[in-house]
Amino acid sequence: MMKKKIALPTNHDGQLEQHFGHTSYFTFYEVEGKKVINKIQLLAPPHKPGLLPEWMASHKVTDVVTSGMGNKALALFREKNIAVYTGVTKGNADHIVDQFVEHELIVGVNGCTHDADHTCNH
Repeated sequence: MMKKKIALPTNHDGQLEQHFGHTSYFTFYEVEGKKVINKIQLLAPPHKPGLLPEWMASHKVTDVVTSGMGNKALALFREKNIAVYTGVTKGNADHIVDQFVEHELIVGVNGCTHDADHTCNH
């Protein structure tokens, strides 16, 4: 059975935060098949470029679900073999993970490209 560890940037109420790199918390869900077997919310480390991919890898995260993420961070997550799903705009993290494991999660356009004009849709 496939095991995954899914991370989402969340606020204290368990709602998806819109800015991945500046979130207060990350909620981690350990999933076996389609069942959540463990959930924990941790304080996010201080924002520092390149830190989150390392931190997530140290927690054995396999997947990240978020509204948006800059291209440099996307590349760093790929280097760590962590899949990133962007374009999820809002919602309760528990509900989002349920949709993810049921393959019903709708993802859209990356909400934060951090291009030269720092275009963010949040």
